[in-house]
Amino acid sequence: MFDAEQAAEINRLIEEKKGEYAASATAAVSAAIIDGRVALMSKVDTAVKEAISANQSIVLATVQSAKSENPKGRLFEWAKILVPVIVTALLGVLVWRWQHAAEDRSRVKQSELEAKIDQNAEFLKAKLALNQEYFKRKMDALQEIWKQMALVYADANTAYQNPNEMTKALNSLGKLSESLEASKLYLGDDTYAALNDFWAAARDLTLKQIKPAKLEEKRATAKAKVYHELGLSEINTLSNPSLSR
Repeated sequence: MFDAEQAAEINRLIEEKKGEYAASATAAVSAAIIDGRVALMSKVDTAVKEAISANQSIVLATVQSAKSENPKGRLFEWAKILVPVIVTALLGVLVWRWQHAAEDRSRVKQSELEAKIDQNAEFLKAKLALNQEYFKRKMDALQEIWKQMALVYADANTAYQNPNEMTKALNSLGKLSESLEASKLYLGDDTYAALNDFWAAARDLTLKQIKPAKLEEKRATAKAKVYHELGLSEINTLSNPSLSR
């Protein structure tokens, strides 16, 4: 058995060993913590360095890519985008101008056509009015001539039978001659010639140089020429019933 001193010594030694073990454990733990922190810092540092390195590589690669990009290629890409747009716009403008010009030409032609139609209409109206006036004067002239022909025909036949009536017949012949000259503009050449032949035959009958039958023949010829010229074959008189005889 141990005595008290020996027990106290053993307890002291045990306490010392505990202290040493505790100190040793504390040191070990501190060392482990320090080593862990160092390792962790090392890992963090490594990760940061790798991240920085990677970022720098990306930036460098981007810069390098930007530097190595061909400006002509970019221009070509822009050209592929812009050229169709510009060409389409130009074609649109050209088509619009062409349509506008075509519409202008159409309006001008339409205006010219309308003006020409109006001009022709006015010309036709004027021509129709002149034709109507000409035909009216022609009818009036022939009406007067027919009246005088009837008087000349009757007076010439009377003078042929009675020489005392010769003066009256000659006066009628003078009036008919004046009417023929005044109406020459409205008479065709054949009609004028036939009427002159009738006038000459009436004069000759008045002077007893021909027979009444000859005057009747010339009268029929003149009547037929006038009716044919005016298209009055179905009209037997203008205003004097004696013209139908």
